[in-house]
Formats: sequence, C-alpha cells, structure tokens
Amino acid sequence: MTEGKVGRPARLDRVSIARAAIALADRTSLPQVTMRALAAEIGSAPAALYRHVDDRDGLVALMIDEVLAERTAVEAKGSWRADLSIFAVGIFALHSAHPWLSTGVLPETMGPGLGEVMDEAIGLLASHPAPAGRKYSAIAVLLELVAGHARAAARLEDSAAVIVEDAGSSGSVDETGHGADEDYATAVIIAAVGGILNSEDL
Repeated sequence: MTEGKVGRPARLDRVSIARAAIALADRTSLPQVTMRALAAEIGSAPAALYRHVDDRDGLVALMIDEVLAERTAVEAKGSWRADLSIFAVGIFALHSAHPWLSTGVLPETMGPGLGEVMDEAIGLLASHPAPAGRKYSAIAVLLELVAGHARAAARLEDSAAVIVEDAGSSGSVDETGHGADEDYATAVIIAAVGGILNSEDL
C-alpha cells in the first residue's frame, strides 16, 4: 500500500477555498481573512490561491456566494408580506451564523449568488403591482436593514459580554427576548418594504 505524502495540502478548488475562508472569518473577523492568512490556514502557498480567485475582493465575493447557498429557498405562497417575512428571517439566520456578513467591509462587486437571491425575492413580490425597478429598490433596502439590525444586535451582544466579564460573573449573556426582537425587526422591515413598493417617488 502506497502512503500519501505527509503534510501535503488537499487539492484546492473554489468551494474548498471559500469554506476555509468562511471558517476563518467566523472564528476571527472578515479583515483577518487575507490571502496570506488563508494560505496559512489551509497549508498552501498564497500563489496557489490566485489560480482560483483573482484577488481578495474576489475571495470575499466567493465566500458570500457560498454562504448564500446555505439558504433554503422560499416558495411563494401568494402573500408577498408573509413570503418576504420568511425570506427576511432566512437572511437573519445567515447573519447570525456568519456575523462578518454585516461588518460593512464587503466588496462592491458581488458574485452571482447575490443575484440569485435578489431574483428569488423579486419572485416573491410577483403579486405586487409595483414596477420591477421599485421592487429591486425595496429588496436592496430589505437586505441593508437586515444587515443593520444584525450589526446592532452584534454590538449589543458584545457590550453585554463585556459587562458580564467586568462584573466577574461566570454566567452567559442573557439572550431572553432575542427572538422577539428579531420578529419585531422583521415586521418593521416588511413595513418599510411596503412603503417603498407603494411610493410614487421612486
């Protein structure tokens, strides 16, 4: 039986690179995900990464597409408010699992995964008579509001953790009401989306 070379890194492809980068970002933060740091993480030379991604912005776009692929697509039931609420909850779940998504340091150019998510959301608005351009504006606002709420929630959680640490408590941060806060945020976001859809100024 022939043994493989010890310490030889696994064959690289775009998916394995994206997953390794996501794991690194989840554990640290998005600014910590550099090409050099990722290469060290997976036991490869930085040059090897550039055979699969053009630059760091391309890497982050790849990470976002891989994260978006974790979502379960929402099947339209006929009520755009109810359908879009489920959609928003799914996006909230991604931000909860990957806090770096809402850090505000994302690249300007996104991968095809974001386009697919936008198209899915637009499909959920099929019953609304607003023109396509207004629907795209509404979904863009929805995504930004979800990210903003996720950022605020993360800051609150960090502040609570610091307070607990400073107090010398061994207890964990109290998350009572977190689900209710998210439900309220979703309701507010859907109301904002409705306002945009019905606006004649856009």
